[in-house]
Amino acid sequence: EGRPLSELKALSQILTGGQLDQTETLQPVSKSSFMTQWKLLSKKYPRSFQASVEEDNHWYREQLSQAQRNKDPRAALMLLNKLIAIDAGDPSLYKMKIGHLKTLSRLGETRDAVAKLQQVIRIDPMTLAELATTLSLDSGSLDEFNQYALSLANRAVEAGPSEPEVWWNRAHIHRRAGNIPAAIADLEKITQLQPTNYRPWYELALLKLQSDDREGYDQICQHLSDAIPPSGTPIIEEFISWTSALGNAKSVDWSELVRR
Repeated sequence: EGRPLSELKALSQILTGGQLDQTETLQPVSKSSFMTQWKLLSKKYPRSFQASVEEDNHWYREQLSQAQRNKDPRAALMLLNKLIAIDAGDPSLYKMKIGHLKTLSRLGETRDAVAKLQQVIRIDPMTLAELATTLSLDSGSLDEFNQYALSLANRAVEAGPSEPEVWWNRAHIHRRAGNIPAAIADLEKITQLQPTNYRPWYELALLKLQSDDREGYDQICQHLSDAIPPSGTPIIEEFISWTSALGNAKSVDWSELVRR
């Protein structure tokens, strides 16, 4: 429309939230630069620079994507709070916020965000269990985040005791917190729910070896060989063979494994 190139560049920065560097990579525009450009253009074209809620939403989401690419959790949190004020019914915003709060070790705010997420969507046992695992830390101890994650996982197990995945998630949290006996107990529950599923037996074998329980490890390998019929699926057969090979199981007929 015959507008100066400087104005077109400024408009591009406003619309994308960034500007291209010498390598043609989009870099975020600083807040001060953005506000300067905005004020200049809005003063010259006042009727064209009245941002709608949809435009604000788009702008903040663009900025959020850049903050996440730059691994800047504080900037991401600030933008997420603005987005939640615009679109409080979007559960993905709360989930992202929870992740960034965990990164910054802000447990109190994390609890608040989890509570608000539960107001936005119905949290079924599986969703709760997955959220608990997301919040856990691989610290080898029952620190405050693992305590909170475990409290959520316990609720998931209570709400869905027949769902193997809730036990999987709690076992994973126990393991990350260094409580191997509790992790073993949860995995054993899964084997009761899914006796022919090779995965919990494999995880159990690893933990038995880790806790130096050779007898328990040999029993698991014997079960895998005897109770799970040949599947014809290479990955399953490889898991069964690999599980027995990890600790050189004494109870296994190796010729039978080779035949499978």
